[in-house]
Amino acid sequence: MRLFFLFLLIINLLVAGWQYYSPEKKDVKVPVLSERLDKLVLLSEVEPVVQEEVEPVEPINEEILVQDEKAAVCYTLGPYTDRDLVTKIESQIGKDVIDFVVREREEQELHRYWVYLHGDSSRENAREISKVLAKKEIKDYYIIQKGDKKNSISLGHFREKFYADVRAKQVRKLGFDPQIEVIYRTYSLYWLDYSLDDDKAEIHEKIQEYLVDGVTLLDRDCDVNKIR
Repeated sequence: MRLFFLFLLIINLLVAGWQYYSPEKKDVKVPVLSERLDKLVLLSEVEPVVQEEVEPVEPINEEILVQDEKAAVCYTLGPYTDRDLVTKIESQIGKDVIDFVVREREEQELHRYWVYLHGDSSRENAREISKVLAKKEIKDYYIIQKGDKKNSISLGHFREKFYADVRAKQVRKLGFDPQIEVIYRTYSLYWLDYSLDDDKAEIHEKIQEYLVDGVTLLDRDCDVNKIR
């Protein structure tokens, strides 16, 4: 009996000691999550995202870039007055240069001074005047047969104004009224515009053969296509 009592006492002491030294349990309050937070989604619940098709980018051709950077030099050759020579130059170098263009422009230059006596509709009157001129030893005249100056008397064509004035003064002393008319000559000028790469040295040498008198080779702006 005594042993049983000791056994119960020991058990009570052990229970009391365990309750004394065991950690005190505290109530832990879990905070409430905000409704603004995203909901946790499992990978299996995620819908697949369809990606837009992207057009493939072509690789840059370095050779094309090098060609674009090699700017051509532009020239103007002229002016020429001989169309046959222009045609020859075009056949010789036209296929070896870039953008070969022939430009043509009409020009006028003073050609002659014409001294004449204005006539009328009477052919006989023109003959009578010519007889007077012959008696006064004025030569180199003729009666115009047709045109708007029909039956007028031509007294000569002169390159210099001075000599035209001398003839007019001579005829005026005979009592006539001579006229002086300036005659212009129309002609064409030709310019050759073309572009050339720097490595075309042989074309430069060939073009030198066509630098005749009055013709020059000039650099020009490649954006300008007409003579200033």
